[in-house]
Amino acid sequence: MVQKLGQVTPPFIDRDEYHRSRQWKLNLHAAHGTTLIETFSHEKAAGKLTTTLSEKLVALGIKLAPISPETMFQILEQQGRIDPFTRLVATFLQHFKGSQLSIKEAARRATKLSDRPRGQAFVEIFRPIFERYQSWLVERKQIDFHDMINRATDLVENGHYDNPHNYILVDEFQDISSGRARLLKALLDKKAGAQLFVVGDDWQAIYRFAGSDIAVMREFSERFGASERMDLSTTFRCPEAIASAAAKFVLKNPAQLRKKVLSIRTYGGPCLNVFLRGTEDSDHLTEALRLIDKDAAGVGEPASVLILGRYKHLRPANIADLKMTYPNLNISYMTDLTEFLNQAE
Repeated sequence: MVQKLGQVTPPFIDRDEYHRSRQWKLNLHAAHGTTLIETFSHEKAAGKLTTTLSEKLVALGIKLAPISPETMFQILEQQGRIDPFTRLVATFLQHFKGSQLSIKEAARRATKLSDRPRGQAFVEIFRPIFERYQSWLVERKQIDFHDMINRATDLVENGHYDNPHNYILVDEFQDISSGRARLLKALLDKKAGAQLFVVGDDWQAIYRFAGSDIAVMREFSERFGASERMDLSTTFRCPEAIASAAAKFVLKNPAQLRKKVLSIRTYGGPCLNVFLRGTEDSDHLTEALRLIDKDAAGVGEPASVLILGRYKHLRPANIADLKMTYPNLNISYMTDLTEFLNQAE
């Protein structure tokens, strides 16, 4: 962004250097026949930067394809540019709207927290943020995903939609929110004899940040009426030692449903190596790869190694060197474990 020529530059900007730099850019684009689109700080101050930039792009025949705020937030999250407080507020907003709460109810619940002053302070900070967010939607005549669910639920509950379906099937039920559960309940209540069949695994609930609530699974009968639960307890994805360790870890959380998981696969050697904190992550990775490479050399077959990271920018910078150092290993890096497991199946 550049300051408009003729405008007074801010005191912290060298005016002569600024105009010299701008003129250099203009000359460079002119010399190479490329297009330069200028934006100015006064446009941003006036709140019309995006509109002006869009007009300039359209005038050049560029078709605009803006990404959604949700996608934009996910990209910034992957790049590690979202600070912890922003992430906290965004997550709370998803839960707040997904649970169909009011500010008054949130404030009441805050008084029951063990750290009541902190909870009450957060609600007070969240209140103007939420009000501004709602106003932003109204100004643009938009609704978000939770609004769509809530409005659809209101229409069903008030008799504006007759459910014609006898059976409702839901996959990935562990990712459902309280608001979506209410919509399901409304559909069931409006159709005599309608039945609900769901498939889900509360141990794989990973969308808490987006408003999912595994309490819906725990309280299934209380929310939807008499039901029958069937556990699929056999896993084909990992050896018994890993399945057992994973189950013990998950069940440390008392909120998870209790169930047994058995594997049809066995492995004679150790399946898990635990590295204690206190050293560099790269040391952990090197040691793990060394152990796997040694094991692969012993059996005379290459081994595939998946390095799983939360974000793409966490990919080890020396992964090419690692592949050369450990020739018995086929090393790859991914951020989506589900995609990997689906490929493995």
